Amino acid sequence: MAYVPFQLGNQKNQECILSIDIRREVFDSLLTQAVLTSPDSSLIDGKAWEKQFSDTTVYCQFDPDRNINGNPINRSAIQIGVKGPALRQFLNGIHRIEDLMPSVRKWNTLRKSGKLNIKDLPTEKLYPVSDRKIRKCLDM
Repeated sequence: MAYVPFQLGNQKNQECILSIDIRREVFDSLLTQAVLTSPDSSLIDGKAWEKQFSDTTVYCQFDPDRNINGNPINRSAIQIGVKGPALRQFLNGIHRIEDLMPSVRKWNTLRKSGKLNIKDLPTEKLYPVSDRKIRKCLDM
């Protein structure tokens, strides 16, 4: 299961957090198409990256992951942007969508009062990427 923050608008209180179940083969296919939003000069030269970046419909970046209190932890979270045909592929791969906002609000209230039990939160699992080509292209 992937937890995807989805912003509906730019005004306060117009955010929702969706849990999106997507078929693994679809997600892996999207990763094979992904281009990093910032080039790693040890992996690719600037001109080649610019060409790949302008041609792709899947963008990828890694940001520091954070714990329940918003503090950075020692791992990265992947962010993927899709457009065009890749967006259609993503949408067709969705198995289930769940709005987590009611639960998130409850968890946040419990967190603020010091009563949150971590066991009540969804279990997070690392997503294994074994394909060497994907790992190299995305500098994983």
